[in-house]
Formats: sequence, structure tokens, C-alpha cells
Amino acid sequence: MNPSLALIAALAVAALPPAAQAEEAATGKVGTLNLAARLYAHALATDDALAAVTAFRLASGVALRQADGWNRTTEAATGAELPGEPAPADTAQAGTDAARGFSALALITGQAAESTREIAAGDDELALMVEDAVADTARGRIGGANQAVATLAPGKKDIWEIPFAGQEQAEIGIFGDGSGGLGWMVADAKGVPVCVDPYSDQPLYCSFTPAENAFYTVTVISRADVDGQYLLATN
Repeated sequence: MNPSLALIAALAVAALPPAAQAEEAATGKVGTLNLAARLYAHALATDDALAAVTAFRLASGVALRQADGWNRTTEAATGAELPGEPAPADTAQAGTDAARGFSALALITGQAAESTREIAAGDDELALMVEDAVADTARGRIGGANQAVATLAPGKKDIWEIPFAGQEQAEIGIFGDGSGGLGWMVADAKGVPVCVDPYSDQPLYCSFTPAENAFYTVTVISRADVDGQYLLATN
């Protein structure tokens, strides 16, 4: 992470609620996207224009490239995929109002420029920060995160097989479109869970270090009552 992004990230963590700050220690590309999305959602909830612009700049600083070598299959969800998973009927409506509206996917893919301009309207310094971030994105960025965007229907699950290098930090993130919550599990080649969350209307993030080169399975389950999209990102 370059010095300017590191400063923005530090400011972003400071702007989050205290309970969330301890969860945002990751400094990888996907961790940065996770921080940006959570900060933007917090900014909308608290009417904090500076935090929203800071989150937009943070997300704009991470390039995305189309993933290669990932395998995806889609199946019907059974309701028993995840350890400790609640019944789908208990989660389908939970958090719906909070989830709908803010699209982390739009922020991560650079589609939140206009809404951020509206938030910054009336403050010349904030407006300039937005335009600087838009210009930086237009010029292109080096490096970044692997990504794939998928559509998932209610009652369905996606199963991804993704390779990771041994002895190196691995990061995985899921960023929804605000249409409803998601559940997920990251598991190693033996099926041992690494990260599990039965339901979330926030971005999902997992960081770990594989012992050796291996494929990991990422299971993503729809908790919405409408079709939705999400972006899956890795480092």
C-alpha cells in the first residue's frame, strides 16, 4: 500500500465505530476494499460526508482484474451447508432494510462516483477529493485484486474453487449489491472451515495463510428474497 493510501486507511479505521476498528487490521488489497465498503455504509448511516469521500478514495485506489482459473458451480441451497447455520426462513427477511440501498459492489467497481459527488456537494475540498479519485481511476492503476461478479437467485448457492499459494497471505472478500444478505463458508481442501458466517448484510472478509499450494472452496448462499449480484475478490 502506498503512503497516501496508508494514510487514508488509517483515517478510515479511525472513523469506524470502536467495535469495528479491531476487525480492520488487514492491509492487503481485499482488506482495503472491505474497509472502504464498511466505512461507506457507516458514513451513509451517520450522514458523514468526509467518511464517505474517504471510503470512495480508498476503494478507488485498488485496481480490479478479471479472475482466471476459478471454477464456479451453482446449486440449490439445502439449509445445512454451514456449521451452526440458522434455517433459511429465519434469515430471509433478517436485516433486509439495512442491506437494501447501499451497494458495496457498486462502490468497489467504481460506480459510486455520482452518488459520492452528491454527498460532497457544497464542500469544495471534498468535491476535489472525489474528482481526484475519479481521475486516478481513469488513468489506470497497477496491481490490485482478482475479481468475478456473479448473480445468485434466492434459495441458491455458488461453490467456487480458487487456488492459493502456500506460505503467503490469502484474502477473500464478498461485496453484495444491497438486495439482501448472504451467508458463506471458506474451507480448505479437506473441507475444514476457515471462515464461516451464516448471515451478513455487510461485506464478508477472510484472511489466512495456507500451509502449501492448494485449492480452497468458497460457498456463497443467498439470504435474499430477490435475485442479487455480488463481487468475489481475492488477492
